[in-house]
Amino acid sequence: MMDDLEFDEYIVELDQLLEESPSLLYTEALSAEMKSDFRIFMHFVWKEGFGFKPHPIQYRFAHLLQQAKDPTILMAFREFGKTIMDATLTAWDKYCDPNHTTLVVSAAQPRAMEIVGMALQVIKSCAFLSHLVPGNDDRKGTMAFTTSGRTRVVKEASAVATSITSGNTGAHADRILSDDIEIPKNSDTQDKRAKIMVGLDEYTYILNGDGVEIYIGTPQTEESVYFKLANENGYTLYRVPCEYPDPADEIAMSNLAPFLLDDLRAGRAEPGDPTYPQRFDVEALAKQRAKSPSSYALQMLLDPSASDENKYPLKLRDFIVMDLDPSWGPKRVMWNTATPLNDIPSVGMGRDQFYGPAFVDWTPTKYEHCIMGIDPAGSGDDEVGYCVGKKILGNVYITDAGGIQGGHDDATLKKLCKIMVEQDVKEVRIEKNFADGLYGQNLARVMGQMGLKIPVEQVHSKGQKELRILQTLEPAMAAHKVVLHTKVARDQVLMSQITRLTKLRGALSHDDRVDAMEICLSGFKDAFSVDTDKMIEEVKDDEFQTEIQGYLKGNAKPKQKSYVSGFLTGSRGQRPPSRRGNVW
Repeated sequence: MMDDLEFDEYIVELDQLLEESPSLLYTEALSAEMKSDFRIFMHFVWKEGFGFKPHPIQYRFAHLLQQAKDPTILMAFREFGKTIMDATLTAWDKYCDPNHTTLVVSAAQPRAMEIVGMALQVIKSCAFLSHLVPGNDDRKGTMAFTTSGRTRVVKEASAVATSITSGNTGAHADRILSDDIEIPKNSDTQDKRAKIMVGLDEYTYILNGDGVEIYIGTPQTEESVYFKLANENGYTLYRVPCEYPDPADEIAMSNLAPFLLDDLRAGRAEPGDPTYPQRFDVEALAKQRAKSPSSYALQMLLDPSASDENKYPLKLRDFIVMDLDPSWGPKRVMWNTATPLNDIPSVGMGRDQFYGPAFVDWTPTKYEHCIMGIDPAGSGDDEVGYCVGKKILGNVYITDAGGIQGGHDDATLKKLCKIMVEQDVKEVRIEKNFADGLYGQNLARVMGQMGLKIPVEQVHSKGQKELRILQTLEPAMAAHKVVLHTKVARDQVLMSQITRLTKLRGALSHDDRVDAMEICLSGFKDAFSVDTDKMIEEVKDDEFQTEIQGYLKGNAKPKQKSYVSGFLTGSRGQRPPSRRGNVW
């Protein structure tokens, strides 16, 4: 097959020949050319049926469409002309083989019907396709049509429109063309995206033996089903953004369409140049970007990270991460984004990641209080989520958190009790909603058997769960009052739940661990309103007054503070060898 440059020259010469001899369009020779190269077919369909010719980038996109043999995902920016290309591909399949069947799938059936209806209009409006026009006894609607000229009995219509959630049991097709199966309305929660995946599971039974799956659309989130299919199922993915990306930007270059990559390598384009200047030149793109930067990134650059940054309010960068001791904590820590912790895998959106503290006052300070929050397991894959938080002067240190597979059984409850002992927990807060407090009663029973005299408060949660969690976590994190033990930061399940939480009901299919963190942190709400620097000054004044009183009573030498041996001995936050005053 001709490469792009050869094709450009070829199509110009072919147009000149047809201007001199229009009848060439109906010859067997040119028919064979159109059947072997979708770009040639598209050229004459658009010229005769729509009155205009495709632009160079659309020819290149068409080349990718034809080459797709394995499951392939093609992403193109808004107003690229994807609908008309889908319709043309559907008509080309029938031109190559009148027995061919296509199932067109969209998020909603009307969208699929638009494509099927346009494919039928293509066949009707182009004279060289008149032999495919449905006969009197054939179906010829926008929901389905059957072409003339079939040479064998095929029960399915030539093209059928359906939705991804319709359930297409019993259908069969030579090509499944999925056009915008993901839109904002059906993909804004994990449960909704799971329903899309259920619909895609049926493709295995619908697709004929040598059939092809093609997906054309725009991602709506970093958790897009398109990325899931590419990353987990090995589908081929190509992106066609409105601008040529910077080769130094790894994210922008990922899955870039090969013809755009060739342009950059050959020097035919520079980063920032429009990829479709006939439709969007530099000025038009600048206006689009100014209207809404996040929409521009998502719809035009096909980069969902900027949109996700606004959609998901909880950011990993708002935590402070360091090694923590279960008994003693630093007197003071300061947040910054100058010390990235690149060795901790990030599940944050876009470029969000963890950072270490800017400054630490290593004066060993005993934790003022310790709370363990517990979210009981529901059913199915739910875990018992737990989180242990400890307070010092307005900051809360999360020294342990995670999930335990199990439920009401004593083995699970004993594991929770063991963590209480290890972490020196002083208060247990547990969600009461589940089983009307039965879980808390069972836990208290096991605690009594193990000799643990720790007060248990059963918390009754009101209102929408997602909003409740955000109302607790968002202000605490935004004020940089939450310090994570490095081990907790490495808990990708917990961090995924945190960074994927939105205000939408059902945003997470599993929220046990982040719910436990909310239950824990809600017990420290008073601490988050404290001015840590002011409190430290007040503590210093109290200590000074105590020393003065000691001198007045004849104790000329105040007691020297003892520093705990081995405090913060991990690889992160290790105490330096020298000390000035009380700051290590």
